[in-house]
Amino acid sequence: MADPNHMVGERCECHVTDRWLRFYEENFPPNMKESHYTYSWIKDCWGEAEAEKLASAVIVCSGATMGTPAGVQHYTSVMLNEIPKFKTGECTIHDQSFHNYLLYTGKFERVRLLRAGQAEVVKYSWLHSQRVYE
Repeated sequence: MADPNHMVGERCECHVTDRWLRFYEENFPPNMKESHYTYSWIKDCWGEAEAEKLASAVIVCSGATMGTPAGVQHYTSVMLNEIPKFKTGECTIHDQSFHNYLLYTGKFERVRLLRAGQAEVVKYSWLHSQRVYE
């Protein structure tokens, strides 16, 4: 499993032609194993042994992905190359499993992984945990 700690960063000093991606952690649940959905989708696609390797990893939101044009093109290319490899089962309908599996197995280049509540994207789960909305 790729070490997510080396990906954590706050700022991208990059040019528009660089392949930079910005991914955002989910706040809850605290890891893959405690997320019935993400863990089971990864298990359905890549098997229980692969899912267990990622069990302690923080879930990264697939719905909030940013990057330079070259970075987003790279992201799309990697995703579109991987998804068609799976012909059966429900795993192909959940982009969250592909997003996390490919991230933690090192398939994406130059990623900045940003912690919940510490970036320009704020997830509802983080707001709820901070009771900001009250």
